[in-house]
This record gives sequence, structure tokens and C-alpha cells, in this order.
Amino acid sequence: MRTLNIPRDLVVSKPWSRACAAAYLGDGDGQDTGYAPLHGTLTGLPPTYVQVDVSELLHTQCVDLVAALRAAGVHARFTESRGLWHVSQLQAALIAPAAAVLTEMSGFLREAIQPVSVRDLG
Repeated sequence: MRTLNIPRDLVVSKPWSRACAAAYLGDGDGQDTGYAPLHGTLTGLPPTYVQVDVSELLHTQCVDLVAALRAAGVHARFTESRGLWHVSQLQAALIAPAAAVLTEMSGFLREAIQPVSVRDLG
């Protein structure tokens, strides 16, 4: 997996990311597919939307994830923004480009989620 040669972006730094990963993983195996899905089988996953800014520390991982999803036959929509930050969608009420990305995401969800009849739920 390739990585950007930067120590941090506006929100995420490598030390903070590693500390969060270690806290999440605990005594687990970093290669476990529940922790690192790129090490597992992605076939059969539902439609997936990935949005990342080109300047984010996680950009390369997102590119690799989308490529792996598509190679596994998973419908994946991928949006790369410029000038936003990790989870910028949370500021959609304040920042027009973040609102645009959130609007795109909501369109994807409308297409991906099909209504289910109560009778079909059993």
C-alpha cells in the first residue's frame, strides 16, 4: 500500500492515527480482516461510497480500497475533493464544498438503498 509522504493533514497525523489504531486493535492482529478489510475478501459487499480529499493522509488508502472493491465486483463510487479535510461533511451547513459532497453522498444512498416492504421482513 502506498502512502503520501506527509506526516499529517489538517485533521489526522501519523502519530495520532497510530495511537488510535493501537487503542482500537488492543491485543488483536493488525492483519485481521475485521481490522484491515484490504487483507480480506471484499466480494459481496454492498454498494460503497468513498469520499476523500487529495491532501488527506488517508487518500492513498482510500484509492487502494476503491480499487480493491471494484476488482471484487463491488459497486463503488469514489469522489476526490480538493481543499476539504477529513470528515468535512460535518461542516456542510457552513462550507459549500462540504455540502456539495454531502449532497452527492445522499444521492448515492438514495440509489443504493431500495425500499423494503414490511411483508418482506418476515
